Amino acid sequence: RSILGADRVGMPSAEPQGVLGMLQSTPDILEYWRRIMARKWIVLLVTVAMIGLGALYIKSVKPTYEATATVVIEDGRNDIVQIREIYSGTSGNRDHFTSQSEFIGSRNVAERVIRQFGLVDHPDFDMRQAKPSIVSRIIGGIMGLVLGRRDDGPPSEQDLLNAAVYAFNESLDVEPLRATQLVKVHFASSDPALAAAIA
Repeated sequence: RSILGADRVGMPSAEPQGVLGMLQSTPDILEYWRRIMARKWIVLLVTVAMIGLGALYIKSVKPTYEATATVVIEDGRNDIVQIREIYSGTSGNRDHFTSQSEFIGSRNVAERVIRQFGLVDHPDFDMRQAKPSIVSRIIGGIMGLVLGRRDDGPPSEQDLLNAAVYAFNESLDVEPLRATQLVKVHFASSDPALAAAIA
């Protein structure tokens, strides 16, 4: 009993529990290790499956090569353009420069390049040779079951050209350099020789 006569039985002790209490409160690492070892084959199977899927994905990805060309856009004058004018961007009309850089990435230029290199039949641009992904196959199968299977026939020449132009524009990047008369043209392809030839 305390000095005031109150019974101290049942009251929590204010003294620390010590090292023994700390050890009892920490997680049992050995118990966790036993649980992991009891399911070691499941853990091993999941690990091997993830490594296998990663290897298949890396193997399926095509390498991409990018070629870059630098183009000088002059203002149409007949006199000789000085080097300092090219890099300073002070000569010529900026509207002319903007319109010419946009023309490089236009559909007209894309169609001319596609016809010149015969890209309609190239695997990177021919929609007939494109391999649909697993997701698109699943979606196509579901749509076929819901809407019924429809055979639209082979694609027309215009459809093939539109698909090639779309793929061409996805691979092309026109980058005007600020305060200059220079434009960088980037083109990416799985064929390094084709990328260099188009750029």
